[in-house]
Amino acid sequence: MGIGFRLEGEGESSRFGHSGWDEGFVARFVLSKHLGFGAVIMINSNEGNPMLKEIEQAIAREYEWPGYFPDKTNVNVPRNILNEYAGDYKAASGLQASVIQDGNDLSIRIQEQSPIRLSPESETKFSTEGLNTVVDFERNGDGHVVALHIHQEGKSFRADKQ
Repeated sequence: MGIGFRLEGEGESSRFGHSGWDEGFVARFVLSKHLGFGAVIMINSNEGNPMLKEIEQAIAREYEWPGYFPDKTNVNVPRNILNEYAGDYKAASGLQASVIQDGNDLSIRIQEQSPIRLSPESETKFSTEGLNTVVDFERNGDGHVVALHIHQEGKSFRADKQ
């Protein structure tokens, strides 16, 4: 990329930007091509690069910038299916998660953290607001829920239902 710009988005939500690194800091700027918004993010650390995208997404969420997050249609998952997802899960690493059903809502608690609401994208795929995380549920050949998969920032892990 050299000294050029990175292009993202389409139509009214198109934007351009550039990231950089120099000894002691990382930086990124992004500007809207049509809508007049923009941000410059600078972190005084050689190790701050993974944070740049998260900070940009937090700004985009706060100011409702278009084109950053997929439009999610309102998906209704029947209560009996949500009930099948509820329970305790454990990863091979020992990490524990609990899926909690409250009426028509699901939430997930990882270890001893506070529960996080899950929003359905489909009958088996759920997302979280603010964490850029997707949770999907796996069924075996008999249709029983056997595991969940958590995907966040290019990493994922599996936890088996207990």
